Amino acid sequence: MPEPEIRPPPAGRRRRPFSLRNRGILAATLVLFAALALVGLALYEANYRVAVSSLQARMESYMYLVLAAMDVDASGRLSLAEEDLADPRLNQPGSGMYLQVEGRDQAWQSPSLLGVDLPELSQIEAGQSRFAEPGDSQGFFLYQYGIGWQLEDGSIEPFAVSVLVDAAEIRGQTRAFRQGLWRYLGAAAVILLLAQLAILYLVFRPLNRVSGDVARVESGLAERLEGEYPLELEPLARNVNRLLDTEQANQARIRNALDSLAHSLKTPLAVIQAGLPLHGGSAADSMQNAVHEMQRLIATRLERAGSSARRTLAEPAPVLPQLQRIIASLDKVYSHRLITAEVTIDSELNFYGEER
Repeated sequence: MPEPEIRPPPAGRRRRPFSLRNRGILAATLVLFAALALVGLALYEANYRVAVSSLQARMESYMYLVLAAMDVDASGRLSLAEEDLADPRLNQPGSGMYLQVEGRDQAWQSPSLLGVDLPELSQIEAGQSRFAEPGDSQGFFLYQYGIGWQLEDGSIEPFAVSVLVDAAEIRGQTRAFRQGLWRYLGAAAVILLLAQLAILYLVFRPLNRVSGDVARVESGLAERLEGEYPLELEPLARNVNRLLDTEQANQARIRNALDSLAHSLKTPLAVIQAGLPLHGGSAADSMQNAVHEMQRLIATRLERAGSSARRTLAEPAPVLPQLQRIIASLDKVYSHRLITAEVTIDSELNFYGEER
């Protein structure tokens, strides 16, 4: 049974890597948006903290208004002069601003609490204060302060003053700030992105010029990298020019050596070939064939050596004149056959190699 033939898997299409320009643009864009996002989050958090701090200060001022307006009689009954509370929202049900004074067995609430379900508030010691954000008080900012009211008989009646503000007030303030913040940061991102693109264009412009000059050398339109380059690219241009000079020098040296070798070998062979008929003999024909074979081998080896010494970056040779020259030579050799040759070729076609 024949063994199955094992074939290597077909080579996949090689993915073209990103250019330096695309990498720079991608990296700059990612860094820019990441930095602006972090700045936006930091500014939003700072604005939120400022708004909460300002709210806490206002809630403390409401607490002092309550302390100034409240009174406790000799029996410990709580009363509060509502006309001393200057904020009209305290008299508007569901306004978002709420007050409560709670004792052992009595409590006072502002009219704004009508129809509002308050969360269960914990007790607080006299002289202590507590501020809680909505996560701890079910949708309300809470500020509590504990007091102890001394009665005429010397006993202490504890009370807890609670100021509550709906979290929607802060959310509204921060929402407006957030919308404006992201709008301005988006405009800044567009401006900075355009500026970065312009900077990257200016930075990579010398590289593009070097690439174009190298392409001109490869196509044979130029022999060296000419012009002034930035300091960082001057060593590259200098080394490339040295490489080109070295290649030209090596090519000239090899060509001269091959010409000398061809002359040294062909001259003795020509002498031998000319002297063979004079000697005659039965070995003349075989020696003549050997000389022809040696001439053919020398020509072949010199041609291979010459092709290996050709310049990599050579001036392009037009194909049409060479083809016309070959056809003209063939017409002269085979003129008796009356052969007509027509050439259909692009006149701009070039061969990137040495003209022989």
